[in-house]
Amino acid sequence: MLNSESEIVKALDNGATDYLTKPFRTGELLARIRSALRNNRDDISITRFEFGELEIDVSAHVLSAAERLSSSPPQSITSC
Repeated sequence: MLNSESEIVKALDNGATDYLTKPFRTGELLARIRSALRNNRDDISITRFEFGELEIDVSAHVLSAAERLSSSPPQSITSC
């Protein structure tokens, strides 16, 4: 079964730092992204994340999934 406790534990044990079940809430996703960015502030080499068809370009403040979805100035990302 997808999103079962054993699947979540397996993902975390295999190196995942977080796990988000589907269907997810947009606010929760954005909060998790902000949290990940706060936790990785010292690592300025991370500017782009890819998760399947989802891509986050931190330096350009662009979120896309197969096509462009959102482009926001830095202050709106941190104030969500």
